[in-house]
Amino acid sequence: MVRTRIFMFLRALVNGDFDQALGSLTSVANPDGDLWTTEKLRERLDAYYAEHKYICLDPNARNARHTYVIPSEDKLSWRVQQMLVDPQEHNDWVAEFEVDLAQSRSTGEPSLRLRRIAPLAA
Repeated sequence: MVRTRIFMFLRALVNGDFDQALGSLTSVANPDGDLWTTEKLRERLDAYYAEHKYICLDPNARNARHTYVIPSEDKLSWRVQQMLVDPQEHNDWVAEFEVDLAQSRSTGEPSLRLRRIAPLAA
């Protein structure tokens, strides 16, 4: 379910529907306390497009090998890194999310918060 929600976000992002992308998140607050806005998403996507033609959403891009789940030490959340697969397969950008496990169990669907969209090394 988490991966499905992430790809809903990415599909909306790629289609330029930033409102829908934000709507697929449970919280639009990022870890710094700022809010993700359509303008901030557009800026991040423009930075990505400065280096790559587009984000692939094909079966290869949706392969589980491009998704990394890192449980928190307190077991209350997961950090999920979704590799942004590009046509040249440099795969050097990531969309990183936080999943609140207790809230996800309570609502029966992933509680997803976007942490960052950035180069992998950033």
